[in-house]
Amino acid sequence: YKLTSSGARYKDMKPGNESDGVVKVGDDLKIRYRVMRSGKRSYDGLSGEATTLFSLGYGEDDGPKDATLNATIGQGRFVKALDEGLVGMAVGGVRRVQVRPDYGLGWKKEGKCAEAIGAVGVVAGLPAAGAERESACLDTSLLPQPI
Repeated sequence: YKLTSSGARYKDMKPGNESDGVVKVGDDLKIRYRVMRSGKRSYDGLSGEATTLFSLGYGEDDGPKDATLNATIGQGRFVKALDEGLVGMAVGGVRRVQVRPDYGLGWKKEGKCAEAIGAVGVVAGLPAAGAERESACLDTSLLPQPI
C-alpha cells in the first residue's frame, strides 16, 4: 500500500489508463464507490476480503447501476482520506482507500463532540454512571454517504 501526506492508506486494485487522465486537486470527479468493512484476513486494512456496507453505481444499493457520485476533489466535500487518496488515480482505475477515524481522516468531528445521556445511570441504579451518544460525532455533510 501507499500513504498520503496525512497517513491515509490506499492501494490500486486495478490500474487505470494514465493517457486518459489522472486525478488532481480541483478536478470534478464522477465516481462509483463501495463503502466496505475489512475482513479478518485484511493484514494491512486494504487487502483481503471485505463486506459492502453501502455503495453507489454497483447495483448493490437502491440507485441505478450506472449512478455516480459527482464532487470536486480537494474542496472538503469528501472525507479527508478520499480527498487525498484519490489524487493521482488514473481514469478507469479501481483504488481502495482506507478511511479510519485516526488523524481526522474519516467522518468523525474533531474534539469532544459526543452528547451525554444522563438518564442511563439512574435507570441502571448507578447515579454517577453515564453514557455518551457518539452519533453526534459524525459529520454527515462529508461524502460518501448512504442514499
